[in-house]
Amino acid sequence: MMRKPVYCLATGLLLWLSAGIAIAQTAGKIAYEKDCVVCHGPKGKGNGEAVRVLVGLEPTDLTQLSKKNGGKFPADAVYRAIDGRDEISAHHLGTRRMPLWGLDFQLGSPCTAETEAQACQRINELVRYIEALQQR
Repeated sequence: MMRKPVYCLATGLLLWLSAGIAIAQTAGKIAYEKDCVVCHGPKGKGNGEAVRVLVGLEPTDLTQLSKKNGGKFPADAVYRAIDGRDEISAHHLGTRRMPLWGLDFQLGSPCTAETEAQACQRINELVRYIEALQQR
């Protein structure tokens, strides 16, 4: 008798999680189209319009990240690359061509716990969307 309620609960949880992922991917796609497509291109291949204008710009082909990482999507590395703030402390800014989105996503506001949470959410949405772009 307990099987049916447990089964229903498990099914409901899976549907809820799937819906959450779909919503994050949709939000991630919107953010990608706004902030990333100009360099990485509409399909993430690294062939955006900026390549024609900015000399030496070689955006990463975002569809190959899992393939280059032994078949596992490097979510943490992608998050850090988008955020960019790790590189400030490492003094690598001279070689960085990508914007520091972690600061930019705080909506021009002073850094507070709330604006940091908003930036983290937006970066996570982008990471999920980029994961969905991976070629299998």
